[in-house]
Amino acid sequence: MTQQEQKRLLRLAQKKIVVIGISSTRFEKTYKAAFELAIKFTLANLWISVDEDLPEFSKKDDHVQISEPVLIKCANGAITRARYFTVSGEVPSEGWECIDAGFGVGSDKVTHWMPIPALPEGGAK
Repeated sequence: MTQQEQKRLLRLAQKKIVVIGISSTRFEKTYKAAFELAIKFTLANLWISVDEDLPEFSKKDDHVQISEPVLIKCANGAITRARYFTVSGEVPSEGWECIDAGFGVGSDKVTHWMPIPALPEGGAK
């Protein structure tokens, strides 16, 4: 299932919740919040193939575009944090900048990526 299909499923599910029309407003709010949380958690924990999609750019200027940090999975099985970037100009390039290792990874070596999951409420313990 592509990321676009997952987002479409979430939108449809949100519409269905509104259509259900449960009589108790409190129950409806609780059910809706729990359902949305479950969908967001599921979507946030799915690896996305780099052949299907790449992270959205959060920082852009005239020559450089860079994404927020994400988790990447490399062909050798390694998992680390990285940002996807593109550079235009005389020598255009694109790739992954590893945050933890401090060096770049060739785009052909990265197979999947996913958003970094949020910490549980209350932070790390």
